[in-house]
Amino acid sequence: MLEKPLVPSSEAPSWPQPPGCPADELARVLGEHDLLDDDSAALIALLRRRREAGEPLHAEARLLAQCLGTLQERHRTHAAAQLRELRELQERSAVRLQVLQQRVNQEAQRLQDCCARLDALRAVHARMAQELLAGLHVQTLHAELRRMREESGNAWQRPLRLGRAFVALCERLQLRLAQAQRRCDEIHAVMVAGHAEVCDAFALQLQAEAPPPLQPFMDELTVLEGAYARQMTVGKVLHLVRPSFQTRLLRQLQSRLVRLFAGATTELERWSHALWTPVQARLEQSRERLQHRFDGVQRVQLAADDLQQRIGELEALELLELESFSHARRLLARLETDQGDDSPVLQARAA
Repeated sequence: MLEKPLVPSSEAPSWPQPPGCPADELARVLGEHDLLDDDSAALIALLRRRREAGEPLHAEARLLAQCLGTLQERHRTHAAAQLRELRELQERSAVRLQVLQQRVNQEAQRLQDCCARLDALRAVHARMAQELLAGLHVQTLHAELRRMREESGNAWQRPLRLGRAFVALCERLQLRLAQAQRRCDEIHAVMVAGHAEVCDAFALQLQAEAPPPLQPFMDELTVLEGAYARQMTVGKVLHLVRPSFQTRLLRQLQSRLVRLFAGATTELERWSHALWTPVQARLEQSRERLQHRFDGVQRVQLAADDLQQRIGELEALELLELESFSHARRLLARLETDQGDDSPVLQARAA
């Protein structure tokens, strides 16, 4: 016949947990975040042995609580020192980042203003260069040659009037070359003045190349005039009356003049482009320097973000350590409670 239990089943206390479970959990909780030192580990081991032996745990629990309090204070002080140092570094980094950003923004604005000033100067130069090259263009030369033919009259009048028309043509072409030289000097003066303004306003060292001399082309035209003028004198009338001779002579003259003016135009175009070569080089250097500083600001910003992330990690770790120490105290209280409840439970098991 089964014996009646001493207490109802609904009120019977639960069987005690296996010996050492709270102490093992205490070691695990503190060891997860590397919060155990040698003294605390030794006390936890002593608690485990005394609990298994059924001996009192009050003294060891109080001693472990004191060790945990000291350990928590040490960890809190160390974390506070780390956070204080990181926050001071964050403040200095923020000030430096602000200064760098202001400097980069100012330099970017200056470069933008400089580009706007140079664009205006480029527009003026383009208009003046267009006017310069228009006076020496091959179409202008063809128009002058047509004018010479018109001034020389028809085929019967041309042998006598071609010489005067050719001399007038050479005078007009010499005048165009002289005007082109004056326009080159004007363009150079405008560029020098514009570069001086940019240098004073933006500290950008620029130098305008001197215009090419057109005197060699004028001398060549003079030689050409003398050579062909001898072919158009009164003594050459018998040759000039032949249409084939006139055609060949005018074609040769046109070819020589086109080659002469094409050389002058090429030289002026080269000089016109060369005026902006150093400007482009300076602007590229300024852009590269600005990009380098912008990259530096980005690196400082990334470092500040990493620093903020590290501060957040330390704050989260501090909260985890606080929770771990609180859990450890609850486990210590559980050990004492389990120790106080061991005797009635064992008596119930013996009965």
